[in-house]
Amino acid sequence: FMTARSALSWNLSEEPFITYFNLGNGTFFNLNGKREYASQWYNIGMQDYLPTWRWWFADKLLGNNAADVPASGLDANFTWDDAWFGGSSLRLSGSTADEYLHLFKTKYALANGDKVTFRYKLAKGSADVNLLLSAEGQETLPVEMKVLDKTTAADEEEWVEKTFTVGEELAGKTLALIALRVKDAADLNLLLGELSVVRGDAA
Repeated sequence: FMTARSALSWNLSEEPFITYFNLGNGTFFNLNGKREYASQWYNIGMQDYLPTWRWWFADKLLGNNAADVPASGLDANFTWDDAWFGGSSLRLSGSTADEYLHLFKTKYALANGDKVTFRYKLAKGSADVNLLLSAEGQETLPVEMKVLDKTTAADEEEWVEKTFTVGEELAGKTLALIALRVKDAADLNLLLGELSVVRGDAA
């Protein structure tokens, strides 16, 4: 055994962290959620950074015992049905009262003003969804950012962008974990199209 580690650790001033959950292949190619190409394609060079854990669900943050895994809860999988960019996205589906999905282990030094973007499509169902970021040494004390409210109506056509600015809670700290917390989910079908941490005007 070894401690979880990650290659996601470069200087955000030189290169942003961006993933569209694109696997580098598909039966279509979307650009900003619009169909630009309608045939099969494959380009492994375009595969994005993919989640560190597939799939780490627990009913508490960093829960790593069998007892922490809900007997029946959410499911996650890559889907080629829709995409914000490329030919695939990440689907989160099912029903749960309160559950965490751990996505990325990182080691980014955050600065005041960094932009965190989460893009999704609520195709079906409802849920309260928060994006969680926690720092090294404070992994169990995440900063929670509301990305979806359970009163939001599902819309199979609309990609929704939520952008947050890194402030004093995380500035000057090292980002260790990116996760989602899903509460009161009912028949959820949520597509994740983008997750990014960008400094300045990176292309």
